[in-house]
Amino acid sequence: MISVVLANYNGASYLGEAIESVLVQEHDDFELIVVDDGSTDDSRAVIERCAAAHPDRRLIPLHHAQNRGQAAAFNTGFDHAQGEVVCLMDSDDLWTPGKLQAVQHAFDQDPETALFQHNLYLIRDGKPTAERFRPTLVTGDGMRYCMETRSLGVFVPSAGLAFARAVLDRVLPIPEDFRLSADGYLTRTAMCHGLINATHRCYGYYRAHSDNGTFENSGYDAQAYIHRLLIPQLNAYYRRAGLPLRFPQARVERIVAGLMDISPRKLIRRFRRPGSPA
Repeated sequence: MISVVLANYNGASYLGEAIESVLVQEHDDFELIVVDDGSTDDSRAVIERCAAAHPDRRLIPLHHAQNRGQAAAFNTGFDHAQGEVVCLMDSDDLWTPGKLQAVQHAFDQDPETALFQHNLYLIRDGKPTAERFRPTLVTGDGMRYCMETRSLGVFVPSAGLAFARAVLDRVLPIPEDFRLSADGYLTRTAMCHGLINATHRCYGYYRAHSDNGTFENSGYDAQAYIHRLLIPQLNAYYRRAGLPLRFPQARVERIVAGLMDISPRKLIRRFRRPGSPA
């Protein structure tokens, strides 16, 4: 069984399309958990309409009385998820047909898979494009990659991510300080407990629009997010878990530059564990 956890806050404009793209997936066994994080728009009515339109699908609506942020919404969804694999979804993004089959295949292919990521096309001005969100992805031993390069690694947004439930149980809960970009914490902790399985194929769309919280948002302070929140929380987790990985605060500018300066010449950056076959 695959669980899909969708976090929503005031996303009624696109929420119906996002839910629909999940519910029409041709997969035998999945559930969709929609966590509405204290929305004040018509989100709850949209969720109810989608559930009524697909009575044959397992759609579980959950609600926060007040807005608590993306991490809290994901944590609530994870608490109710029954699947052995958990996919993330955002309220303004879309999946294409075959997404859940690709997820199933990725985890069947390698039992050491901790997380699976696929690329996403961009929707700009309401129109799907052939532009990919990431020109490069990391696959293989993510912790080794980060230790050798002192890079934060290269990951796609929530709609392109899926996790082994057994790995999530080791890293949850996500600290609720992550009101945005909670997946940034989840990917870089989960990767320490297995392998990254990545494909450059796109099984969905990331919607670029004026209300994006981070993507191409000039008001979003990526330096503050990484320097004041992400790196301290990651290092705290690595210490608790007894892991050797650390990101030095003094080198945060270099880490950020390394994350953003991604060569398009390699579609996949593959790192293997020492002693593994070439």
